Amino acid sequence: MKVDGGGTARVEFEVRFSAAPGGRRRARPKPANPIPPLKPVPPKVSKACQLLTLGYHFERLVSDGVVKNYVEIARLTGLSRARVTQITDLTLLSPRIQEQVSLHDEDIPERDLRNGKRCSNNISG
Repeated sequence: MKVDGGGTARVEFEVRFSAAPGGRRRARPKPANPIPPLKPVPPKVSKACQLLTLGYHFERLVSDGVVKNYVEIARLTGLSRARVTQITDLTLLSPRIQEQVSLHDEDIPERDLRNGKRCSNNISG
C-alpha cells in the first residue's frame, strides 16, 4: 500500500485468472507470502512416559465410573487384559522413578521399569 501526501492510499495487487468449470474465469489474488507456514514440531515424549500417562488415564476412567473395570478398557481399546494391567501397574512405581521417567527424553525400556532392573541412567537405584 502506498500513501501519497494528499491522504489517499493506493493499493496494488496482482490478479491471476484461471479457468473454472463451465468455461467461466475466476480471479485469484496472488498470495502475499508464497512461503508455506511451518508445521509445529511436537516435543519428543518417551514411550515409557506415554504409557505412564495412559496408565493414569485408565485409572481415572475406572475411578470416575466411565468404565466398569480394566476388562472393559481392554475390550474398548483392543488391548489384552494383561497389557492393560501392565500399563496401569506403571502407576505403582515409586514417585521418584515416575518423575525420572517423565523428565527423561531418551526412551527407557518398559520391561526394565516393570521388572525393577537398574537402568543405564540409574533411574531405579
